[in-house]
Amino acid sequence: MLKKIKNLLSKNLRVKLYRYGAVSFLNIVVTQFLLWLFNLWLSGIYANIVAVVLAAGPAFFLYKFWVWPKSGDYSIQKEVPIFWSMALAGLGFSTFTVWLTTSWWDGFWALALGNIAGFAIVWVGRFILLETYLFKTQHK
Repeated sequence: MLKKIKNLLSKNLRVKLYRYGAVSFLNIVVTQFLLWLFNLWLSGIYANIVAVVLAAGPAFFLYKFWVWPKSGDYSIQKEVPIFWSMALAGLGFSTFTVWLTTSWWDGFWALALGNIAGFAIVWVGRFILLETYLFKTQHK
């Protein structure tokens, strides 16, 4: 089964998926640390908002220059608002899942689970949007 999937995906797309996964994992680590840190002073929902907003900037540059590197012209004025729109949509969804998990359970683990669950659900859709629209590359 995995061999069939591997054959369907081009090498270029597989590299992007691996890199996308690595950046996403790093972003999870950074976001979870910030979430823990800000939850010392803020409620879960506010800590989630601050952590996600602060982690989105470095994630944008890692996605743009490592996962989808392009040479030639690109438009920061076009890419940043679209990326932030997706980040804010993920923030909205993760804030909902944080509210949901922290209303059922107490503690940091409920907060962390809500944040990760919210972004895990939008992870695949974000890759498709980034690949096909925002950072699309011309295949030669």
